[in-house]
Amino acid sequence: MSNSYTFTYAGLSVPGQVRSENQDRWYGNPDNGIYLVADGIASSPEGGLAATIIVEVLPNLIEQKLKDFSGNFRNFPLQQILTELSDRLYQKTQHQPRLEGMGSTVVVAVIDQHQGLISHLGDSRAYLWHKRTLQQLTQDHSLANLLLDYHAISPEEVTYHPSRNQLTHYVGMAQPAQPEVHLVALQPGDRLLLCSDGLTNMLSQDQILTILNEQASSQICCQRLIEWANLLGGKDNITCIVIERIETFE
Repeated sequence: MSNSYTFTYAGLSVPGQVRSENQDRWYGNPDNGIYLVADGIASSPEGGLAATIIVEVLPNLIEQKLKDFSGNFRNFPLQQILTELSDRLYQKTQHQPRLEGMGSTVVVAVIDQHQGLISHLGDSRAYLWHKRTLQQLTQDHSLANLLLDYHAISPEEVTYHPSRNQLTHYVGMAQPAQPEVHLVALQPGDRLLLCSDGLTNMLSQDQILTILNEQASSQICCQRLIEWANLLGGKDNITCIVIERIETFE
């Protein structure tokens, strides 16, 4: 008997309890190993359209690069792809009053065998659930986090600081975007959580961990995460994807 693996996933998105329109979008495809969450910036024109463009265009850009890529997966140009997408969106919206200034966050995972590349722009997040522990893989691109980097505020102040939702990087920004890329090992039973800030503004990391620890399937995890976020106020659109590595035996 030999063991192999597969990936299962589930995704869910709801408007929340306050907003009438859902400007979050998500994409998941185990065939190409690409998963992403995009959160249209509500204060910008056509934030939902920006998020829609990302989920329609970004997977194709990544898939095209994957077909021609033969090097170490660690060196796959995910950062370059996101930067170019951001620049293209910005250029397309110039001199169009209805669209000028629109933007969106994005967090994306590209999975290859037993590892994943994670990148993001904005405050949509990625977490790794491993052996009943939860690690935040991304750091929000926000003014509050920038102040923290310069030791102007404490870690405790970031959560409640008035600038926590002021983004310093996002898709469609005027300056070249600077996403980080992280390579993570994925072991049997591990889960990746991708989500918009509508989830993380409502639930603490401990609350997210509790739900992931208690639920057996990716689908139920998504449902429970969103239920809890709604019960605690649901002040924004809420979107999450849970991806799990499953070991199989042949």
